[in-house]
Amino acid sequence: MNGPGVVGRKSEAHSAGLGAAGKTAEGAALFRPISLIAFVWLAYQIIFAFVLMGHANAAGSFDGSYTGKIRLVVVFYRFCSPASTDRDDYTVVVENDHFVIKWGSTVYNVNVEPDGSFDTFGRGEDAKPREISGKITGSQLEADMGSNRCASHLSLIKRSAAIQ
Repeated sequence: MNGPGVVGRKSEAHSAGLGAAGKTAEGAALFRPISLIAFVWLAYQIIFAFVLMGHANAAGSFDGSYTGKIRLVVVFYRFCSPASTDRDDYTVVVENDHFVIKWGSTVYNVNVEPDGSFDTFGRGEDAKPREISGKITGSQLEADMGSNRCASHLSLIKRSAAIQ
C-alpha cells in the first residue's frame, strides 16, 4: 500500500532481494553469457573430438586382401605386355589404406581416400604416365588402370581383413 507515511519504503518483494521481475540477484548471475574465451575453448574441444573420431574410424578402414578378376578392356597388342593378361585370381592387399600394384612394367602406389576413392598415376619402363582410378565400396574394389593403348579393369572382393 502506498499512502501517507509509507513514501520511500521498499515493497516486501524488493526488500526480500527480488527485483521487478521477481528474480534474485544470485539467480541472475546464473544466466550471464559465457565469456568469449570459454566459448571458443569449448567449441575447439568439440571440433577436435569429432576430428579425432573421424580419423580413428577412417584410418585403415579399407585394409584387407581383395581377390578377383582383372580383364583387359583396351587392347593394342603391341602395347600390352603379357603381364596384363586376364586373370581370375588377381589379389591386392590394402594396408593402412594404401596398396601397391605392379602391372606390366608400371608400378602404382595408391592411397585410398576416406570415402574409398583413389586416383593416381604410375610410370612404366618407357616413363609414360599410366593412371589407376577406382573406389572401394563395402567389400568391393572396382578400378580401371592403364592408358589409351592398354587398359584393364579390376573387379575384386574383400576376402579377409588385414592381419594385425
